[in-house]
Amino acid sequence: MTSDERDKYQAVQASPDPVLDSDDEASRSLADALKVSFRLLSLVMLLVVVAWALTGLASIDSGENGIIYRFGRITRVAPEGLAYGWPFPIGRIEKVDMREQRLTVDGFWMHLTPEDRTRPLSEVRPQAQGLRPGWDGALLTGDRSLLHMKLEVAYQVEDPVAYKRNVPDPYTRTIYGTDEVVDVNPTEEMIRSAVSAAAIRAAGHRTADGLRRGEQEQFKTEVTLLAQQYLEKLNTGLALRTIDIEGNEWPLRAREAYEEAQRASSEAEQMVNAAASEAEDILAAAAGANYSRLVGHPWRIETLEDVTAHEADDTNLIGRYVRLVDSAREARRSGNEQQASEQIAEAEQILERIDQVLMLGTTGGEASRILAEARSYKSQVVESVKSRARQFAELRDEFERDPDTMMQYLWAETRQEILSRPDIEKYILPPTRGGKTVLRIRRPPEISRDIEREALRAIQQRGRER
Repeated sequence: MTSDERDKYQAVQASPDPVLDSDDEASRSLADALKVSFRLLSLVMLLVVVAWALTGLASIDSGENGIIYRFGRITRVAPEGLAYGWPFPIGRIEKVDMREQRLTVDGFWMHLTPEDRTRPLSEVRPQAQGLRPGWDGALLTGDRSLLHMKLEVAYQVEDPVAYKRNVPDPYTRTIYGTDEVVDVNPTEEMIRSAVSAAAIRAAGHRTADGLRRGEQEQFKTEVTLLAQQYLEKLNTGLALRTIDIEGNEWPLRAREAYEEAQRASSEAEQMVNAAASEAEDILAAAAGANYSRLVGHPWRIETLEDVTAHEADDTNLIGRYVRLVDSAREARRSGNEQQASEQIAEAEQILERIDQVLMLGTTGGEASRILAEARSYKSQVVESVKSRARQFAELRDEFERDPDTMMQYLWAETRQEILSRPDIEKYILPPTRGGKTVLRIRRPPEISRDIEREALRAIQQRGRER
């Protein structure tokens, strides 16, 4: 390019061109618009990313745990509060209710119409001759009886990871042969199945009357343990807390007969209690507070454990003494003299303990009175014997000095004692010569009674002395 051409090009470049200036303005405006749009798009994309990231954030309420998943696998468990995991679809957080739940297991209960549920069972009439399969449920007990029972179960999720892995989520299904759709809760179905199987097993070795009365606590404990074992085998993560018997009834057909039997049993129990109370009063009146040590409680049925306990605490000493004596007699009849001698020796030791109990100050009642009379009579006899011994010693000395005079004195004293008694009949007869005197006496009745009374008293006195 020559110098002239270069000058012309520079001149052209330096000269203004309205067309080119207009294009530059448009380009700049477009560039500015594109920059603003890009910034807005970047901000929107940033907000979308933040919102997507926030989908991994969840609030775990009190009584709940959060199960955190990543690519469909459980990674950890989050406690209550804020928890964060990977956003969807990479991850998710599923809440598990850890609070205690309650469920009624009524598979063994009778079927009642809505009207019957509003009335007491005593007013409900049975609908058929017996149980209706598919409608009425019942437990079969060990004594081949049927018993309706309704159980209330308290349970909760103990291991949320095992629970979510092995227990399906609730779903709906259609009842076979109908168009009815029902909701199914697999958790409740597992609880019902485990508790029902445990109840069947626990009732199989118990009586119906025992389940109605004294064995309910043992039954509930066994059902809880067995049902928990079933749930642990399935690794459900569920834990049973308590099982209560909400209802416990005989079949309606047998209810009236059972109530009659209960009334009879109640009357018999009242009579037994009244007899026991009367027996206790009689024994207390006989021996005071120590009667149980002497005879125990005869109205109670004693087992081998009771007898062993008596031997340890000195109760029913008289019963133990009688048993030992009877056992010694049997041993002697069978020729076992050594065993008989040992039992007799033990019986004598127990007899000594009986004497010790009788002599205690706490022994009262009729026994105390008889013992007091015996002690008084003993003192009288001892003093009487001592007095007679002293009198005999004095008379012996006098007799040795002058036997004839002493004999006459004793005869005179005896006649005086006899004749001085007002209750003795006296007859004075004149001496007869060569003939006989016949005395016909018509004795007054009151004198005959007095004589018989005195004779009986003398016999009793001699018996006591012997």
